[in-house]
Amino acid sequence: MAKSTKFEIYKDKKGHFRWKLLSRNGESVAEGGEGYSEKRGAMTAVKKLKEWASTTDIMDTTMPVVTKKK
Repeated sequence: MAKSTKFEIYKDKKGHFRWKLLSRNGESVAEGGEGYSEKRGAMTAVKKLKEWASTTDIMDTTMPVVTKKK
């Protein structure tokens, strides 16, 4: 079993490079929706995702919006 989560870069059946995030037990928990013709594109996407995720807020859209009465 892996000690931490990790990103995996792989080639799909069409030869495009893709990424997926693997949990500690090796199961895929997220995958990129876009395939890249060059490995560099997938690597850049992963680097940006790691950077953005560290500063991103969580937005819960399942909660009703409460408006103040005037």
